[in-house]
Amino acid sequence: MTCKLPICSDKLDAMIGVFLTDLATIYRKSYVSDGGGGQVDSYTSVGTYPCSLEKYPVQAREYERAPGVLTIMEWLFIFQVSTVVQQTDRIDCRGRHFEVTGQGLGTHSISNEVLCKEII
Repeated sequence: MTCKLPICSDKLDAMIGVFLTDLATIYRKSYVSDGGGGQVDSYTSVGTYPCSLEKYPVQAREYERAPGVLTIMEWLFIFQVSTVVQQTDRIDCRGRHFEVTGQGLGTHSISNEVLCKEII
């Protein structure tokens, strides 16, 4: 028996959901008036979703910043396939804040993988 994704996505979400032990709040970027005729970025919560968070297995990037060096790690979020994450979203998880830098990296029929950097 073959199963097309739209028909079985709820079953796949339930299956992968067992392994997603964290919760993340996704914030979507929008523009609001700044009161002076311009616009500023604003982020509004679109929901809280089960996820898994882990360090992305690549070497950290280092940036010089007075008085020292700032190390930026990449982080990998794994969500259920039905969770919609956009390139301009921000994510809060474990009391930490992240900005989406890539998505669809390794995304396949049972999960949605999103690459982020931590906002410090």
